[in-house]
Amino acid sequence: MLIDAANLFARKETVSKETFDSAVQDMSSEEKDSLLWALLQHRNSDIEKLQAMRKEMFGTSSEKGQTLFEHLFNETETVEEIEELLEQDEDQAADTKQKKPRKRMSGVTSSLPVVKEDKYPEDPEFLAHKDEMIQLTSDVQRTVEFVPARYYVKETTYHNFVWKISEDEQKFFSPQKPARLLERSMVSASVAAHLIHEKAINGMPINRQTLDLQKKGFDIDRQTVNNWALRTSQDYLVPLADHMLKDFRKLHTVHMDETGLKVLEIFRNGGNSVSTMVVGASGPFEKRQMRIYRFFSGKGQTFVQEVLSDGFTGNLVTDGAACYENWTNAHNGLHPDMAVVHAGCMTHARRKFVEAAEVRTDYQEYRKLGKKKQAAYLAEHPGLKSLVDVIELIAGLYRIEKKCGKGKLDPQEIREAREKEAVPLFCQLTKHVEKMREEYPPSGKAGQAVKYFLSRKESLSTYLKDGEIPIDNNKAERTVKPFVIARKGFLFSDSKRGAEATAASFSVLQSAVDNGLNPEKYLKWVLEKLSSEGLKDSVMDEAVPYSENLPADLYVKKKK
Repeated sequence: MLIDAANLFARKETVSKETFDSAVQDMSSEEKDSLLWALLQHRNSDIEKLQAMRKEMFGTSSEKGQTLFEHLFNETETVEEIEELLEQDEDQAADTKQKKPRKRMSGVTSSLPVVKEDKYPEDPEFLAHKDEMIQLTSDVQRTVEFVPARYYVKETTYHNFVWKISEDEQKFFSPQKPARLLERSMVSASVAAHLIHEKAINGMPINRQTLDLQKKGFDIDRQTVNNWALRTSQDYLVPLADHMLKDFRKLHTVHMDETGLKVLEIFRNGGNSVSTMVVGASGPFEKRQMRIYRFFSGKGQTFVQEVLSDGFTGNLVTDGAACYENWTNAHNGLHPDMAVVHAGCMTHARRKFVEAAEVRTDYQEYRKLGKKKQAAYLAEHPGLKSLVDVIELIAGLYRIEKKCGKGKLDPQEIREAREKEAVPLFCQLTKHVEKMREEYPPSGKAGQAVKYFLSRKESLSTYLKDGEIPIDNNKAERTVKPFVIARKGFLFSDSKRGAEATAASFSVLQSAVDNGLNPEKYLKWVLEKLSSEGLKDSVMDEAVPYSENLPADLYVKKKK
């Protein structure tokens, strides 16, 4: 009879009272209790979904807001600040929190070149008796100046000569001409580097750059500017990015993530409206630091194999998407001698519990209370307390990671610290989450968070066994972020080759930033080098952003 009553909830049409009475009239008291509990779970799930919809529509999209979890864990704060907030009331913490000392402008501008200029009085009386004057202490005024970008046509005349040695012998002399960047094109490496830099680093679409050029008096159409950027990326950056991908597959620890990109050409031909931009990043202890962007048509999950290939062996850090775990299992089955270790992301697990707490009605009351009253409030609301306890335990795991980073420990020392401190804490976290399995309906936010954690328990604990593996996949998410910001400007790609060129430009320039290079200056140097020396592997080995043989002046000068 309980099954008959439960089937009423599966109906999409309205259920009458007579139908309900007929379904429950022969039920035992235990079955009615079970039905009541199911009704309460269904009600709680609906409330959570409504709160989640309200937060999605009207709430903030960031986790940095003033929430109850700010004193437990905040990615933008230091561990010392978190511990301070744990010991103080939120209002008191806001009053006692010390402000960072303001930087002096003399220190901020120390990396800029200085142009000196002397000024003297122009008064006629001063000029007439200048030799009689006694100079006093001089006043020095400093201002930061900006010279706007300037486009000009460089016209170089190559003078050719002939030397007539005799009537039967002559010799010609001509200056060496540098190779053109693009065949039958006037574009220079400096212009192409600027166009690509503005899109991949500053997120400015090509059409907006064209409008800016036109405003500065450069009468040029969008198609020409687009061709300059596209052809340069295809001819030079795509081969360089392919070369970087080969090096990426040789790393021991890598991060991966993905996001969407609309490509009109694929959509017009009947393909998916959204394709996939895959990103990869080096692990924190890798000598070769790089960021890889690869475009793949459609939303298929074969991109993991195409990026890593059969030769990869090492640690793969990702979020909870099933494609990564599936690829790891398939790879290890086919190549047991080149095993891959898959590690999960603790940030994603934590985020699920944060979302589960934020959609609760008692959370709104909780956040209005001071810390002294919050403990008593949690004792009266055990459901909320379970979620807060989970996030507090995860915050403890991150404190350990912060301490390891601050101490600049090597992988072996990190593994030992985790084994001593993090392993017991993770076991406590796992036991706590397992107890929550029966407390929350699986369809609700909290139930989904519990299911997410327990189903990925093995991958989430992988980092405890290897000091080279980070606790989360935040580096990959930070790699995705510049592309997502730029995508808000250009919205979509017209063609597949345009999407591939965009991926290549992001790979080269974001890797340049990661290695402390001036990205635009570096790209200009790369284009000049590749256009003159060719695309041989030996040349590209010297040109990649993580090469140890790059000119010193390509790096950003840092304060001593």
